Amino acid sequence: MSMQHRSDFQFRRHRWIGKVARDSELPGSAYRVAILIWDYSNMNYGYAWPSHSAIADNLGMHRSTVIRSINRLAERGWLSIEQRTGQGSTNRYHLAFGEMKLRLEKDGLKKIGCDPATK
Repeated sequence: MSMQHRSDFQFRRHRWIGKVARDSELPGSAYRVAILIWDYSNMNYGYAWPSHSAIADNLGMHRSTVIRSINRLAERGWLSIEQRTGQGSTNRYHLAFGEMKLRLEKDGLKKIGCDPATK
């Protein structure tokens, strides 16, 4: 993986968590889940894949609260979920950088947004 790719990923990842933190429509549990998924995001693959139970255990939450929080993050456009089935399979969670870019442009923040070409 190139240093430029790594740098771009980290830049976008940090912009993403900042924008999520400012979303007043999210409940507190969704923020905590977002931060954990953000922390688990793997730059080599571009997604995180913790199980609902692993998230619940790490955060001291009930599994149903984790599922509601993930669904709320997806509804608000912060995550895209790649649902996988089968024994031992976990969903893949992609930080929705594309949605973030649209939100940044809508908020008039394109010049300082997540696209390095607009710096």
